[in-house]
Amino acid sequence: MEIPHKLGRPSANPEESYIPYLPAIESGLIELESVKVNKPQDAALSIINGKMPQKGGVVKLSDDSHGAFDLVALKHGSDKELVLFPTSKDAVCDDNDEIRNTGLVIFSTDEGLIKPFAFVDRASRAIWRPEEYRNFGSVSLRFLGLSSSYEAVEVESSGVIVARKPMRYF
Repeated sequence: MEIPHKLGRPSANPEESYIPYLPAIESGLIELESVKVNKPQDAALSIINGKMPQKGGVVKLSDDSHGAFDLVALKHGSDKELVLFPTSKDAVCDDNDEIRNTGLVIFSTDEGLIKPFAFVDRASRAIWRPEEYRNFGSVSLRFLGLSSSYEAVEVESSGVIVARKPMRYF
């Protein structure tokens, strides 16, 4: 899987930013004891249908840990590092949870694992690559399947996440 260098727009106004799961947990914006959660398969199905999951995208995993799906802006991407920024809250429609703006849908866990789940690009992308993208109104999605995993190495309360591929030594 080739990661684009940039995708999506970071939120220009911090008050209007949707803070992703890991920074929200670390800064106390989300208290898992009081959050209703999605089943992982239901959350993934929502995204496959062009919508972000309800309940902040939080899912309960089988080992009593949690994770979440988030739409983020990819400020810098490579096969070794991701620099992720929060998107504005209007990137997802309040009424029906439809994804409106470009970005990267990620899945992150309590342990700091981050997996890119889908690229969200302009709707015109689906015209030129219909075998890779599904069109949903103003955006098109490319699902990444078994994509690479990254580890969060920096998590800022502003919502910025720096993640790197784990180093493997043999």
